[in-house]
Amino acid sequence: MNYASYLWFMGAGTLLAWGAWATVIFQVNLHEAGILGVILFYLTLAVSLLGSFSIMGVVYRVHALKRKHVISREVRIAFRHAILLTVVAIFSLILSTKSWLTWWSFLLLIASVGIVEYIALLIQETHRT
Repeated sequence: MNYASYLWFMGAGTLLAWGAWATVIFQVNLHEAGILGVILFYLTLAVSLLGSFSIMGVVYRVHALKRKHVISREVRIAFRHAILLTVVAIFSLILSTKSWLTWWSFLLLIASVGIVEYIALLIQETHRT
């Protein structure tokens, strides 16, 4: 799959995911739907954020940083970063709904994600040699 096809398919999927999230927001009463409604809310939001962060990351890395030599590597890195940002966003929302989001819990979440990224960089470096 080439770069333009990737952006087109990822963009279409992301728009569908945002549409699904909007449907959950406007058509589902989360108080009446119970746990299924809450799961649908977070799942559709996570997929939407993942697609959006991934597209923004790839476009930034390829066009703004002008890294056009190995685009597949830039896509892989941007997708990993999108996953981590989505995890931070979703866990922050979950903690916030439980009134557990404090500055130290957010810093702990960021530190955890930083450790995961560091481990991913170590693994990537060992595969490169």
